[in-house]
Amino acid sequence: MLYLVPNPKLYCLVVATEETIVGYASYTFDFSTWNAQDFLYMDCLFLEEETRGFGIGEILIEKLKEIGKQNNCVNIQWQTPEFNTRAIKFYNRMGAKGKDKVRFTLTL
Repeated sequence: MLYLVPNPKLYCLVVATEETIVGYASYTFDFSTWNAQDFLYMDCLFLEEETRGFGIGEILIEKLKEIGKQNNCVNIQWQTPEFNTRAIKFYNRMGAKGKDKVRFTLTL
């Protein structure tokens, strides 16, 4: 089922069986001052453990690539913690290149 919200801030692709949601990829659109172009930011890619290894993650990434191209984005960006080695291996297999950065948070 598709629900449309005017001017959404967050988008989500959902993977579901007939009974339950088993995964998702959430994303937003942002502007890069570095590239002077829009980019798609993947906030989260998650699959339940029992659904991993079946190519669903690759399908989600490919769909995000399509969405990014349709929206004239220069790239897809995301981050994952260093300890998430399984995800890092998956992203490397997909052809992604990691960049060393330090993420700061300032509580308001």
